[in-house]
Amino acid sequence: MIGKQSLLAVGWSAVFILFSSLWILSVNRPPAWDQAYYLTGTESLYQTLTSGGILPFLEQTTTVLGRKAPLLSITPIPIYLI
Repeated sequence: MIGKQSLLAVGWSAVFILFSSLWILSVNRPPAWDQAYYLTGTESLYQTLTSGGILPFLEQTTTVLGRKAPLLSITPIPIYLI
């Protein structure tokens, strides 16, 4: 005989599987322009660093992504330099 706890565990598992499946099927991804926006910002920062120097680079870090955090655009710069 199946116990009350086993039925509860199976029921909760079914609920989580259902909601996870609905979430996956709804294709909740960020729009493609978001990645392109970051990539354009980091490339702009890299070009400023290599052609203008450190001071213009630091000035542009505060404006390159508008309202988003500037650390996101600074992070890939060392990889670009390599």
